[in-house]
Amino acid sequence: DRVVIFDLLHALSASSSVISTLLKSPHILKLFFDLRGDISVLNRSYHATTACFSEWDAALDLQKLAAHDMEIDKAPSLKECVAAYMDGGRLAKGQQISNWERRPLSSEQLEYAAL
Repeated sequence: DRVVIFDLLHALSASSSVISTLLKSPHILKLFFDLRGDISVLNRSYHATTACFSEWDAALDLQKLAAHDMEIDKAPSLKECVAAYMDGGRLAKGQQISNWERRPLSSEQLEYAAL
């Protein structure tokens, strides 16, 4: 298995048809944590000029899945999810609070994102 991180904020010059093809592909699993928040950032970054962020296939919001598994109504934090799924694992606070809108992402941020 491998993880590929496609940085949509870095790919602002990519055409909406390329992005749409990626997001609609049923053969590529797209994992998110707080998909609604990610869509908000993408729409703001792309100035809501494209509808390509409105149709998804094979997308999984790990935050919603965790809320269902934990049988809770509120959205769990990433810290709560890591503790629940990674046998009490902990995340380094430095990457949690780093600037995720600055590009390029650091190697530490990419490793953190691939968890």
